[in-house]
Amino acid sequence: MCSDAGKRMVRGGSCTSDDGVKVEIVFGLVPYDSDTNVQIQRIIVHPKFNSSSNENDIALIELLNSPKATFDRSIPICLPVTPEQRNNNYDSLYMSTSIQVKFFSPINASYLNNRDCRRKYAQDGLNVSLERKQFCAERTDPSEGNGLDCYRLPAGTPLLQVKRYGNTSKYMLRGFNLFRQMCPPTKPSVFIDINEYIDWILYHMRYKDFTKVVEVKKITVHPDFTHFPRRHDVALIRFRNPLDLTNWESTIRPICMPWTESIRTHVPLSLALSTSDFIVSGSRQLRQLNSNSCQQRFLEHGYFINHQSISLCAVHSDEERQRPVSVVPGAPIQALQKIKGQNRYFLRGLQHYYQYNATSIRDGNVYIPYLFTDIYPELNWILESIRFAPRNNLLYRTVHHSASELGIDVSILESDQVNLMPIQHTANGRLFNYGACGAETPVNISNQATNSIFPWYGTINSRRCAVTLISEWYLVSLAACLYNYTGKIKFGNDGKEQLLTIEKVLIHPEFDYRLNRFTGIALALLSNPVIFNGINPRPICLPIADEVRSPGYKRSNLITVGYLRNHGGLLAAIVGDRYTDVNNCQNPIGSVRERNALSSTMCIYTPPLNIGERYDQYKGSPMFNVAIINGMKRHFLRGFAVYAISNDNHDSDIPVNYVDIENYLDWITNH
Repeated sequence: MCSDAGKRMVRGGSCTSDDGVKVEIVFGLVPYDSDTNVQIQRIIVHPKFNSSSNENDIALIELLNSPKATFDRSIPICLPVTPEQRNNNYDSLYMSTSIQVKFFSPINASYLNNRDCRRKYAQDGLNVSLERKQFCAERTDPSEGNGLDCYRLPAGTPLLQVKRYGNTSKYMLRGFNLFRQMCPPTKPSVFIDINEYIDWILYHMRYKDFTKVVEVKKITVHPDFTHFPRRHDVALIRFRNPLDLTNWESTIRPICMPWTESIRTHVPLSLALSTSDFIVSGSRQLRQLNSNSCQQRFLEHGYFINHQSISLCAVHSDEERQRPVSVVPGAPIQALQKIKGQNRYFLRGLQHYYQYNATSIRDGNVYIPYLFTDIYPELNWILESIRFAPRNNLLYRTVHHSASELGIDVSILESDQVNLMPIQHTANGRLFNYGACGAETPVNISNQATNSIFPWYGTINSRRCAVTLISEWYLVSLAACLYNYTGKIKFGNDGKEQLLTIEKVLIHPEFDYRLNRFTGIALALLSNPVIFNGINPRPICLPIADEVRSPGYKRSNLITVGYLRNHGGLLAAIVGDRYTDVNNCQNPIGSVRERNALSSTMCIYTPPLNIGERYDQYKGSPMFNVAIINGMKRHFLRGFAVYAISNDNHDSDIPVNYVDIENYLDWITNH
């Protein structure tokens, strides 16, 4: 990884202060470049920085803007984020220095062990204290030292290390200078070892650049999983939408799976463990133990582990002997294999939850093993459970069947059934003609978009709004759609358009366009009644009759409506498992009151699309279901889409808030 797209820097913590003075970073070579000042957004000093001993003397600087905006020659340095990049050798070192402040020039440097470094400082009567995460280096040619060849080393000067990748060489940050040295430098330089702080750096960069929140659609636990003894401790997590792995700038990549026997039987180059505190994998090198040796190790340190609970066991490698780290359940142990000349990480196992019961108190003992679920015995189950079937959108587009009849899995819904309470103004139900409302048409929409199936669907194109006809006199929609509207309502398409004129709009009393414009509904009284025949619009039914309300309805059987732009018609799709928690909806930016109002809405994802399809949904678009009344199937209004959306990506579904009509039925029937 080459830094952070140019928005973060590292340097010594002693170089930063919180004295209230505005501080900026200067890029380039002042005064030869102009407009190179970049404002600092925040400075994160290492929490264990000790100004007396200079221990952990490091800080992360986050810039307000990328320096590329004003200084296009700025290039980020690469950070050694992978295990193979973070080796502990000191080959090919270069000091990035300035010569008479005219230009920057890297010069050769060599590592100096701690004993020789202290000796050279002692010759000048100085006692240098080298902390564990510090080391010394000096120029390879110390004869250069005066005049124009004097190399100044300000505090924070970077030490670079050249790494080769095939035919390409890259500079990696290896450390930075702790103490300022003037011309000529007479002593070695003390450097902070950047390898020791990569995890800390990435941890504080994670929120903007290294994390992605993904909604889970379904979790499948291995059917033979047992707690005691711990066996088959593995589960598959299915995302609602696939991750975009085509963007090679992304920090998310899949690990390789050891599907072939040759990979499983081949001895790996190394085993690497991901830690829990940071986001970088492979921060600890391990070696595998057999079951007997593993159990014996635990017994030596006062722990008894059931032999049957040992699926895969590993300890710190003899070469590393680093302090143990905490790991979360499910953390991967990765086997490094060389495939066709390239190093690849393969999943070897998953951190055992039993680890916390047995070794939560490690007392700094690197000899206590780690326990994992061996992934090899679980590969057949994983392979059988993964389905690579294409997205079958025709399933969702069949509205003449329930979700269960179509085989849509709705088991993940917390509560599919919705029970309804009686409404107060039932006497006004006679105003609605159940002989004409919500009637099905014989049009089959299982494989194409259509305009004629929903004759109650009208639009206000200038506002990207949909309105719904509920009787011969009244339309209903979001208040934001009808607020101060004096135009006409369009019904139909393809040369069969009809324009209805509004006489008066009734806004719900709780609606406030300035404070809460996303929720709330309105009724529109037409200038003339609609005569129901085979050509004119027909109303949808309102769910006010007892025979409709008493059984309630299932969320999975709801139907949403939108436009397929490239087909020029409406798309009806059964909700199925698209219903989700309201917290998953991407609420529009608004006031606190608006966000609170949206918390009481329903959240439903847009229907999946085929490649090349483009989907539009107007605000106020109706959501409804099918129920039987007087022995006939009828469509009943259940809600409205809160805002308009457009989706051009067949690999991504967009969550949309819906206002529930239940909250307004009494008001509608009373008016």
